[in-house]
Amino acid sequence: MAISIQYWANYTAEKPKLMRKSDNAVISNHVLKFLFDQETKTIHSVIQASMRNTSYKVTANLGNSYEVSNTSCECPLGKYECHHVASALLYGYKCVSKTDIKCGWLKNTKTSIKKDIKTMEE
Repeated sequence: MAISIQYWANYTAEKPKLMRKSDNAVISNHVLKFLFDQETKTIHSVIQASMRNTSYKVTANLGNSYEVSNTSCECPLGKYECHHVASALLYGYKCVSKTDIKCGWLKNTKTSIKKDIKTMEE
C-alpha cells in the first residue's frame, strides 16, 4: 500500500454520497490508469465516468498531514470535490502495486565501476 487510507477519509469526511460513489467506482473497475509519483506526492489517474462512455483525467497532490492539497478533474464538478478524485485516492489505498509507482534511478548504484581496479597490462 503506497497511499494511506487517511487521505481518502479526510477528503470524503462527512460526505457519505462521495464515499459511496468512490467505493462503487473502485469496485466497478472504473479506475483505468493510475500513477503515483512519490517524490512530488502526486497522483495522476484516469477514471471512467459512471454512466457515460467518457473518462476524466484526475490529478491530486497529497500533503504531509494526510490532506489533499490540490486537485483537478476534467469532470463538470472538477473544481469542487468530485468522486473521481476520491476514487483515485481509494484505489491508491486498495489496489496500488509497485508498477503503479513512478520509478526513479538510483544515484549511487551498487554495481558502480571501481576506480582502483587495474588492467592486466598495468
